[in-house]
Amino acid sequence: MNPLFYQVETFSHPELGDIKGRVFRQDEANDIVHFRSIPYATIPGRFKPCALLENIPSTFDHRPKGDFTEYGNACPSVHQPDSAYGGPLPGQTPRTYDEQTCLNLTISAPRSAVLAGQRNHGLPVMVYVHGGAFKEGAGHISALHDTTHMVGLSATENRPVIIVNIGYRLNWFGFMNCRDLIDEHVESSDEAYPFNLGIHDQRTAFQWIHKHIGGFGGNASNITAFGESAGSGSIAIHLASDLPLFKRAIMMSGNFGIMRSATLASHDESYWALLDYLNMDFETREERLEALRAVPASKLVEAINALPHVSFSPYLGPDNEMFTRGIPSYSTQDSIISSCRDGNNNRPA
Repeated sequence: MNPLFYQVETFSHPELGDIKGRVFRQDEANDIVHFRSIPYATIPGRFKPCALLENIPSTFDHRPKGDFTEYGNACPSVHQPDSAYGGPLPGQTPRTYDEQTCLNLTISAPRSAVLAGQRNHGLPVMVYVHGGAFKEGAGHISALHDTTHMVGLSATENRPVIIVNIGYRLNWFGFMNCRDLIDEHVESSDEAYPFNLGIHDQRTAFQWIHKHIGGFGGNASNITAFGESAGSGSIAIHLASDLPLFKRAIMMSGNFGIMRSATLASHDESYWALLDYLNMDFETREERLEALRAVPASKLVEAINALPHVSFSPYLGPDNEMFTRGIPSYSTQDSIISSCRDGNNNRPA
């Protein structure tokens, strides 16, 4: 399958309306459709929980409504050189970043399944969560993570699947956990604390997939999550939390053992180091957060390399409301994960 040769086709989704994707020809029965960077949530403001999208917005980023033939944006992060895999891959385009429009996902599916949509029983769905130390990465807009080849192989071997790659907020944008943000949120909202916004982004992506994947020919009751490194660690968090998101999990090189066991005090140390780096010497919480929200995204990205001692990781508690069956750690993860259930009260495989 040559990524440089494709046709554009418009499909009618029962909830999302007309959407355009790239069609890669294999043969008439096994053509593959690639929908790039479909928005699944909006971000009301920096360091704010995302909001699930119920439809395709009229305006989201630079692309026309419903046109998913080109990649959208990734969360701002440090540049990742392509020298590790020998230079640019065929079809690779320059990566663009924007913190407000980075919550999108890319879907690869057999064309026949998309055309059938909800008229059939639905294909198994695989959802990929990329790694990158919760600091960098963009598996949903990357030629390196292009899943059309995997879906094409599954179709030709008569075991077709649909694969979804999700994007989520990273580094300061998704994992700046601190007392100031917690106190602000507690005073202004009855919702859960603003821990780990990147993890909440992932949850929201899975919820979008549950709601809409049937229109692409997928089975929302048969979802396998898979990821590597921090993506695998993210899956461990979802397994240990109280919200069933998938039926099976494939975890590659990541569990609670790879995540720094960070207290809120240690997260605060990173927060104050960022403030110091940006020369923000304010007395009140309101002034500090207002100033951080006004800083250009590029300055926050610059601070990642400028503060090498800072490592980004989720905050696991003890006051994190995501974990009702106990605070997960390397020593407790087996018992907690073994007690989880999917939406049908079954243990994920």
